[in-house]
Amino acid sequence: MRDRGTLEPAREEAEYVVDRLRERGVLTGTDGPHHNVLKLRPPLVFSEEDADLFLATLEECSERTGPP
Repeated sequence: MRDRGTLEPAREEAEYVVDRLRERGVLTGTDGPHHNVLKLRPPLVFSEEDADLFLATLEECSERTGPP
């Protein structure tokens, strides 16, 4: 969400992160009524190393400036 006070959904920001993750080979999607929830789509075989890669990549994508 953009603002915890108003609970304004952050749809554009979520889509931006999903696109950046996809560019790096990490498949996620958005979910929820406002499409502002990140949904991880791991394969059936998902190791601790895969989780570490996802978290590191998500952190990198989240730190960058979002959509215009």
